Amino acid sequence: MGEIEKMNHTKVTEFIILGFVEFPEMQLLLFLVFLIVYLMSLTGNLLIIFTVCSDSHLHSPMFFFLINLSFLEICYVSVTVPKLLAVLIAQNKTISFMQCMIQMYLFLACTDAEIYLLTAMAYDRYVAICKPLHYTIIMNKKVCIILVLVSWITVVLLFYGTTIGVYLRPKPAYSMDLNKLVSVVYITAVPLLNPLIYSLRNKELKETLRKTTGGKVEK
Repeated sequence: MGEIEKMNHTKVTEFIILGFVEFPEMQLLLFLVFLIVYLMSLTGNLLIIFTVCSDSHLHSPMFFFLINLSFLEICYVSVTVPKLLAVLIAQNKTISFMQCMIQMYLFLACTDAEIYLLTAMAYDRYVAICKPLHYTIIMNKKVCIILVLVSWITVVLLFYGTTIGVYLRPKPAYSMDLNKLVSVVYITAVPLLNPLIYSLRNKELKETLRKTTGGKVEK
């Protein structure tokens, strides 16, 4: 009986990504929409990183965290969207088991790291508001770097083990394309909002950006 079970065992080497099979006529439209959102997200976050790095007046703890958040958002959206675009436009809709696992780990790592990074940013604002006279002493360069490193290291140590345990267990697959579409919109839209919410509404950053672009940024 044991030999028969071994012979019938099938090893999973790749997955076939069906995509949005219920909306075949919308494949090209969805490709264009997600491509535009992806490029806008990359442009906005790269613009923040470039602006902060190019102006020494913005080399403060708050902007240090902002450029790390922008970098994290770029990684977050780049983990899944390029493969999604390839599936929508190409005939080859397969992904290897190893690629799928790596993609899943990187996506979860970026998501969890963002939680800790936002916590560090909240602490930075707390010190700036409640202890303004001691702000430069408490939030020095060394503390900022440590907080960012802790955000990443905590994810690696704490979440990877539980992630493996959760996702390697068999689960009923969701087959509703509407659920998949909502999930993809969430994945692509959130990184796009980062430049608008956290950075481009900041007066100092907008002033530097206005100088960099020759005064073309709206006040």
